[in-house]
Amino acid sequence: MKIENLTVSYGETKVFENLNISFNDGEITCVLGRSGVGKTTLLNYIAGLGSVKPSEEIPCSMVFQEPRLVPNLTVKENLLFAGCRELDIEKGLEMANLKSKQNERPTKLSGGEKQRVNFLRAVLNNAPVVLLDEPFSSLDLSTKIPLMNEFVKMLKQAGKTAILVTHDVEEALVVADRILVLDGGEITLDISLKTTPPRAYGVALFEREQILNKIL
Repeated sequence: MKIENLTVSYGETKVFENLNISFNDGEITCVLGRSGVGKTTLLNYIAGLGSVKPSEEIPCSMVFQEPRLVPNLTVKENLLFAGCRELDIEKGLEMANLKSKQNERPTKLSGGEKQRVNFLRAVLNNAPVVLLDEPFSSLDLSTKIPLMNEFVKMLKQAGKTAILVTHDVEEALVVADRILVLDGGEITLDISLKTTPPRAYGVALFEREQILNKIL
């Protein structure tokens, strides 16, 4: 997937000018950067939700910080409502350790369980691209670590291309095949990681220092 010559302004404030990025099929790319550099604007553009839209529609599903599940539907009904196939749902619930929760409504689920359903909803539908906007930021560390591992497993098994926006370098290092740092309307760092995710939380890589130097 390619983004070519993207220009976005809000009033007199120019966010992007002729931005070019390509994303590799089947990879998890994390986009890092300070608040206000356009990370969410980039996701909204890809999803066709911004004021500037792609010339061709990009089939994608989105995962937000808050799960946004339909409250009066059960876990399984939420997945069916999103267009997921029954056979895929059965396998997905098993993989995400949610089989026993399939008939529960969202109010009965923990924060981590809600986000698991949210991930499944995005991964199990037909869209080849999954967009994620700070999906782990509301979770405590004990919930976040296993969920990130499960998230990577789901995406890799489904063969999805994923673009994840986060401000957390450690999160990016755990889940990403590739990390992009966005600043001043352009990509200032592009790193392909050598090992396969997921990695241990708190990994000490040379790339971490490079990234921190770019975004702090």
